[in-house]
Amino acid sequence: MHELDCTDETFDLNFTSEYKLSIQLGLDGFSFCVIDNIRKKYLVLKHFPFSLSNDEFLFRKIKEIMDDEEILNRLYKNTIISFVSRKFTAVPSGLKADINDIYNLNFPPAPDEITGSFNTSSFNAKIIYASPRKLCEFLTTRFENPVFIHQVKPLIKLASKNSEKGQVSALISVTKSFYILIVSQGDKLIFLNSFRYSNNMDFIYYLLNATGSLEINPDDMRIKLVGEIREDSHLVEFIKERFGKVEFGKLAKGYQYSYTFAKFPAHMFVSVINP
Repeated sequence: MHELDCTDETFDLNFTSEYKLSIQLGLDGFSFCVIDNIRKKYLVLKHFPFSLSNDEFLFRKIKEIMDDEEILNRLYKNTIISFVSRKFTAVPSGLKADINDIYNLNFPPAPDEITGSFNTSSFNAKIIYASPRKLCEFLTTRFENPVFIHQVKPLIKLASKNSEKGQVSALISVTKSFYILIVSQGDKLIFLNSFRYSNNMDFIYYLLNATGSLEINPDDMRIKLVGEIREDSHLVEFIKERFGKVEFGKLAKGYQYSYTFAKFPAHMFVSVINP
């Protein structure tokens, strides 16, 4: 994915105190969008692709982008910051154990991380995740009362909207190096995990292995694709060959979107545009 700059001519840099800012970041890139809450219109989307190996390099890159972007140096009415990573785990929402203890069962403890959690009312689950401590502290100094989340939160919300009673549905969110797979049936969360991949065969292998372990007939599963995956790619052809119903995510209804957003396929930035 190349760098994107989609800015509506009605965007007013002097009016940002009435706007909402949504940021999404991870080792594969940085994106942000701006919505005018009064008109319910999305005005700006910018995307900066890169490929980094650790959180220290990410911190330096984000600081560099923010120092250069005038839009990111203004006061906003609300700011939500979403982290994209494989560092998350799901547990029943009623589980009383300490979230750090649960998280450390799946990932090595790291002093440079902050552990957080949120409940998903639609699937009765709690998601525990980690975010880079240094980056969170920096962003807290740059924005007023930012809300930090993990990307899996808007993805679960999208998955729940896509889920129908009796229908097995899968949402696949793709980045350059891994994808998140959410499988649900009605109001039940059946599966949630992420998989690294380096080629199409890796991608398909993990997908077939996961769905096969759930004993789901591929012809009965409805799949929705979002993120960095091209509609005309060989990977999509492979998925369509093996599953009966495949579609791409769309932007939420009830909002206006700048005509400049036509520069990119809607499914690529669903989780940052509609967090």
